[in-house]
Amino acid sequence: MPHCYLIKVKRKKKRSILPLDLVPLIDIVFLLLIFFTLTATFTTQSGIKVKLPKATAPGEEMEKRLVIYLTADNILYLNQERVELNDLRAKLKSLSGGEGRNVLIIKADENARYGTVVGIMDMATAAGIDKLMVAAEKEED
Repeated sequence: MPHCYLIKVKRKKKRSILPLDLVPLIDIVFLLLIFFTLTATFTTQSGIKVKLPKATAPGEEMEKRLVIYLTADNILYLNQERVELNDLRAKLKSLSGGEGRNVLIIKADENARYGTVVGIMDMATAAGIDKLMVAAEKEED
């Protein structure tokens, strides 16, 4: 006689699919897009590479002048005499005589630190020199 067996089959329950709300997801995507757009703009500006100095026309030659040379190693020379950066203001003041008619020509190497050149300009202005020139080589055509 045939035997009847009952087999219990487990049925998988249907999971209810929850509707996905896309509005918060779109908001977050737009916020991220704005954030990366703004930060990418700022980082682009800081990556500008500049190679100085070159000029198309030479400057005027002056009779009475002081010349500062700044090497690539940031060594200073004032009228062919080596000077320390700390002593520069006093030297400029004594050489200028406080007349205000002197011209300071800065001949800085293109690999010199920009901050050092700006510091030299500030010291010259404080020493009473009102005309500053930055020397550059004439660019060849």
